[in-house]
Amino acid sequence: VAILWSASDPVWNECDAELWDNQLIYLALLHKQIPVDFVDEFAVENGALANYKVVVLSARYLRKATLMALAQWVRNGGNLWADGLTGTGDEYGQKTADFLPVLGIKDVIITDSTLKRSFNPQNGVYKEIIPGTFIWKTTGEEIQCIGRKISFSISDPENVKVLAMYPDGKIAAIEHRYGKGRVFYIGTYAGLCYNIPVVREPGRIETNYRETERKLVTDFVLQSGVSRPVASSIDCVQADILESDAGTGIVLANYTGTKQEKITLTIRAGKRPSKVTSVECGDLKFSWDETKKAVVVSLPLDICDIILVR
Repeated sequence: VAILWSASDPVWNECDAELWDNQLIYLALLHKQIPVDFVDEFAVENGALANYKVVVLSARYLRKATLMALAQWVRNGGNLWADGLTGTGDEYGQKTADFLPVLGIKDVIITDSTLKRSFNPQNGVYKEIIPGTFIWKTTGEEIQCIGRKISFSISDPENVKVLAMYPDGKIAAIEHRYGKGRVFYIGTYAGLCYNIPVVREPGRIETNYRETERKLVTDFVLQSGVSRPVASSIDCVQADILESDAGTGIVLANYTGTKQEKITLTIRAGKRPSKVTSVECGDLKFSWDETKKAVVVSLPLDICDIILVR
């Protein structure tokens, strides 16, 4: 997965919503063990997206050349996840509607929050930054919009599937078939939504991230065929993988808020290892899945641990 980073977005944006939205999108992906790279605009223009199945985009302002390259990548079969005011401004801070047909939307109407302050997650979530709610069609779950509520109409009805609605009957989220590719778009800051229930205490890892908000980010990504080098049986476990000639290290961080008596990790490997070791638990019993070419190992997890596969 590539998160597209814009150099001009921090320059022209009148608030820091996209900045923190991006950070929380990143966390949502990590909490589902989805590997992420940050890719800049010039890399996109030079064809770097050929190495990725999914691009995540929340930046409002981007180079027009980048938007054109991204549109072509989607037409050729790429999968784009987008939220907020994605791609509605150029590198000079000017409004542009050129990217809206890729998203599959038109007639955009913005409802801002009433509280004009930083959206730093450390500040929490207050009613003043909640301009509305939306309802997910398949589950009936009602989820709060954070920062902005963006209403729109569909520009390409034959190729759009409606995923969520606002209570007033307007559309909140869609999946758009664009050329050979697919686009997910949601009319709020989905990353900021992930911060809604989070509990933060000084000196402790934050907890209470929920699947309800996380799947706004992760469902489309996983449905696009992204392969995870490490997969955990428990959600909200971060698993960063470090590979070398001497073996593989996996750094685990538990964001569930409670000690897990047993989590099972499926770790991709080129060959069956001779040893799997935990810093906290010592040598671990493991099995080898020949079909998946993966190590399967179980262990308890309190706050953090490091697994070595050799």
